[in-house]
Amino acid sequence: MKEGGASGEWAQGTLRLIGPRDLLQLLARTRFSGRLVLISGHSPRRVVALHLDAGEPCLAVGSGLPQVSSVDEESFRARQLLLDSLTWRTGTFRAEGLDENTEVVSQRQTLGTVGDLLAAAKERAVLWPRLLERLPAPYDEIMVVPGSWQTLPSDPTQLAVLQVLEKPTALGSIPHRCGIDEHRVVQAVLTLAERQVLALRSAAETLVFRGPELDRLVPQLLEELCPKGEDRSSLKITVLSWDARTCFRTVEALLGRLRPVPADVEEQPRYHILHESAPLAAGPRLEVLGFRADTFEPELAAPLVQNCHIFLLVTDMEAGHVWGADAPLAERINALRTIFKGAMVAGRITIGAGAVTDPGCDVIIPELARYISWKDVESAKFLPAVLEEVANRLGMALTEEPTTRS
Repeated sequence: MKEGGASGEWAQGTLRLIGPRDLLQLLARTRFSGRLVLISGHSPRRVVALHLDAGEPCLAVGSGLPQVSSVDEESFRARQLLLDSLTWRTGTFRAEGLDENTEVVSQRQTLGTVGDLLAAAKERAVLWPRLLERLPAPYDEIMVVPGSWQTLPSDPTQLAVLQVLEKPTALGSIPHRCGIDEHRVVQAVLTLAERQVLALRSAAETLVFRGPELDRLVPQLLEELCPKGEDRSSLKITVLSWDARTCFRTVEALLGRLRPVPADVEEQPRYHILHESAPLAAGPRLEVLGFRADTFEPELAAPLVQNCHIFLLVTDMEAGHVWGADAPLAERINALRTIFKGAMVAGRITIGAGAVTDPGCDVIIPELARYISWKDVESAKFLPAVLEEVANRLGMALTEEPTTRS
């Protein structure tokens, strides 16, 4: 380790000689004010700078720290970044003390005390590599799918995880929502997955919300909608939207997925007609067919729609989409008078609040949900609520217990 002078006092060296946790402890004990820069020795190369005021951590910045909107989340992400850097075994460091003309940074984050950081980093150093080996995919590509449980766990971290899981959620977003360090949350998630309280999937996989509501509703609807002897292996839903973005988001929500909307969703024809399916725990599958409006030609669509069980016309008022504003499009909507009759149930979903309605559509297709938000649509409760309303309109007497296929 090389030391500098009194003015702008600094030291530098290798992390093989003195580890980052020992460095932090030393700087805290000497009430150091300035900046500790850690540079990893592994690939990809990473840099973290920790600012200290009289030995207390006050600000951490570095590569890999995402841009976030809230101060609270920034502090949490900075703490996780710092904890990770305190586990490095190879690399270099540089401690830069303040000189007479330099002031301590004014920005402050809630990082925790030195003692707390050292304890958490020591725990992370032991747990994190083992936890990553047990994940079915890279940490930032894992989705957590909630399931059902008979009794709540007594472990506070496991309980916190279950309390924030309402729908399939990216694993990397759960720690901040719980307010608990990453390594402890991932350990809790893996324990719950082993107990089959939740499931882990790659973000690229189909993630269906396997809650008891769908297991209860879908088989009963199929029994009502399909005469005895007909195929009841899948519930077929058709979605028609003005634009490909709305169609894509709706199909994703119905299938319980959280994939981001592709940047070229409006330009690429492959997104203008979507046809996907996914299994449910109860046995049947969900089969969803989605159309962008200008690809919804009656001659093409009629045979497909007539074979579906539920037809949904989805309008995003927040995007300024009004079906009757364009004459040719209004003609396509009028064609639904004959097309959607082939579907067993048809309804409209209107996203966004406003006084404007959809000319020509209000009467053609009855309303299932009006002025809801995308947060509502992308909630795990959305599809069960739609199916409940469909059952009500069919006059069904639903049972409360989940139904499994024999």
